[in-house]
Amino acid sequence: MGETHLPRYDGAMSCDVESIVAALAGAPKYRPLCGATLRRVAGWAAARSDTNREAIKRAKRKLHQVYAAYLGGWDPRRAERLLAELPSAASPERARPVCRRILGLHASTRERLGELDGFYDALWAITGRPASVLDVGAGLSPLALPWMDLAPEARYCAWDIDRRMIALARGFFGKLGVGHTAACRDVLCESPGGTWDVVLLLKLLPCLERQERGAGARLIGALRAAHVVVSYPAASLGGRSKGMPSTYAAQARELADATGRTLREVPCGAERVFVLGQAGSGPSG
Repeated sequence: MGETHLPRYDGAMSCDVESIVAALAGAPKYRPLCGATLRRVAGWAAARSDTNREAIKRAKRKLHQVYAAYLGGWDPRRAERLLAELPSAASPERARPVCRRILGLHASTRERLGELDGFYDALWAITGRPASVLDVGAGLSPLALPWMDLAPEARYCAWDIDRRMIALARGFFGKLGVGHTAACRDVLCESPGGTWDVVLLLKLLPCLERQERGAGARLIGALRAAHVVVSYPAASLGGRSKGMPSTYAAQARELADATGRTLREVPCGAERVFVLGQAGSGPSG
């Protein structure tokens, strides 16, 4: 069995982390990742390896497990071509057909396409329509803005470790003429600051837990947010779902208990979705 998490490393190592980072950055599959992620995984692999060659192999295996394995169908050039078809300052109704096609290019957001028309409405029914949203591990989710029905003055920020996703989000914001932001950030290296009405952690926590045990509770505990939305896949990448719904429901309950938050499930056929709120934090608008 391979390692299941990435504890932080410290102390002397026989490998050269800089050489490992350079090798990872030179691999086409991992070149788009932010430098903080490459350095973190390189350090983890170096601490467990006797040679650079062994460490590079170990790091690539881990990056495939927590990143590349989820890219199924993702074609950044096609996404850019589709985005170019979107007229500037398009209305949400005009933008939705193009956004659907782009969202369909990635496995995670493709699974949510059938739920999009009511997905964010169901969330905001619990949280209130937010004035500020932080989307961590956003992937292509910024392309779902036409379904979010945020107020014109609302603040939306997307974090992701893939620079191509961030570039696409920025291009999309520019097309819409909105002041939202997107940043290439690794939440295992940098905790989000600021205060938020809603933080979205959609299908992110299982990936974080495979790198650092307890990462989900630490992240949520550090957030200054009225509501945190977490979701889990209904099935594995291979299509198996045996035991997953009950397992993830139990994990959500443990997270709520560990962070002192309330817990409500949002019905969604494509994934298990839970809203973790602060005591007394009902809908605000």
